[in-house]
Amino acid sequence: ALNCCLFGAELVNGLTHDYDPHPELFDSFLQFLHDTNERQGQKALSLLILFQLTLLREIGLMPILNACANCKTSHGSRGTSHEFYFSSSANGLICKDCEASFPDKVKLTKDVANCLANAKLIAKAQEKTLDEIELVLVKHFTEILHRPPKMAKYILNAGQYR
Repeated sequence: ALNCCLFGAELVNGLTHDYDPHPELFDSFLQFLHDTNERQGQKALSLLILFQLTLLREIGLMPILNACANCKTSHGSRGTSHEFYFSSSANGLICKDCEASFPDKVKLTKDVANCLANAKLIAKAQEKTLDEIELVLVKHFTEILHRPPKMAKYILNAGQYR
């Protein structure tokens, strides 16, 4: 839980500027810290993921998660068997038809794609799914920051010890 909070703080520090107020982001960050403390570490990763998505939205870098960022094919329009990928260069999900154009793509499992398309599913997702989502988000933040976040290794390695 502590590492999740420190990672959230690192992202806020790296993605916002001094004297550029973000009151909604500040309130969301405080709520994230409070919720993580209240739950004593249970589901801390799901809270971190939800906060990271809020952070991306509040700073104007929210990826497209409900459709293909390239061709705009809706996530649910091709049924549950349709494959989706995530690409930072495309800034969101990309479908199987478009994936060849994005060498930085990461293939998503059906559960991960569904959770990213509908954030309400994240709270009840299995730990393996949460770990996969966090891996995708860490890669995305690495691209945005042009360096890997320092706390990321503590979050990604934590899944090995659960």
